[in-house]
Amino acid sequence: MPMLPLISLVNPAWTPNPWAAVVLSVLILAFAPSEVIYRKHGNIKSAEDRHSSWIILTSTFVNVGAFIFFCSRGIGTIPWHAQWVSLCGLLICAVGVGMRYWAIITLGRFFTSAVMVQSDQSVIAHGPFRFIRHPGYAGALLFGVGGALACANWAAMLFFVLCHGAAFRYRVTLEEAVMLTHFGSTYAAYQACTWRFLPFVY
Repeated sequence: MPMLPLISLVNPAWTPNPWAAVVLSVLILAFAPSEVIYRKHGNIKSAEDRHSSWIILTSTFVNVGAFIFFCSRGIGTIPWHAQWVSLCGLLICAVGVGMRYWAIITLGRFFTSAVMVQSDQSVIAHGPFRFIRHPGYAGALLFGVGGALACANWAAMLFFVLCHGAAFRYRVTLEEAVMLTHFGSTYAAYQACTWRFLPFVY
C-alpha cells in the first residue's frame, strides 16, 4: 500500500479506495494519447474555428486545476456509498475512453482540434456516429464526469459539467453550423435522426 503514491498519478487520499487512484491513473494515461492525436490533426488557425479550440484547451486546464483544488481540500466529497460511487465513476471513465477512441478510429484524419471541413470529407454516419453526432466530445465528457465520481467528489463533477459542457456546447453549435453550410440537406437529415451527445437524452 505505501507504494501506491509512487505508481499513481492521482493522490490515493483523494479516492475512497487507494486502488481506485491507480485505476484512474491508468485511464488517464489511456486517454492522454487521444488529446495528442486531436491536437496533431488540427489546424488551430482555421477561419471556421472561431477560437473554439483555444476555448476547449483553456477549459481543460481550468478543469484540471479545479479537480486538484476540490479533491486536495476535500471540498464536495460525497459521503454516502463512496466506494460504489467511485466504482461507477471508474466504469463511466472507461466508457468515455472507449468512446473517444471509437470516434478517432471512425473519423481517422478528419478527427481534428479545429472546426474545419476538408475537401474530400463527407458526412460520417457509421460507427458511434450512427447514434450520436459528437461521440469524441461525449467520450471526453464521460471521462471527466467519471474521473470526478471516481474520487467521489460532486463539486469537481459539477464544475466540469458546467465549464467543459459550456465549452463543448459552443464548439458543437459552431461545428454543426459549418457542417450545414458545407453539406446542406444531407447533414440536416443526419441531424434529424441522431442526438448530439447521449441517445434519447440530448
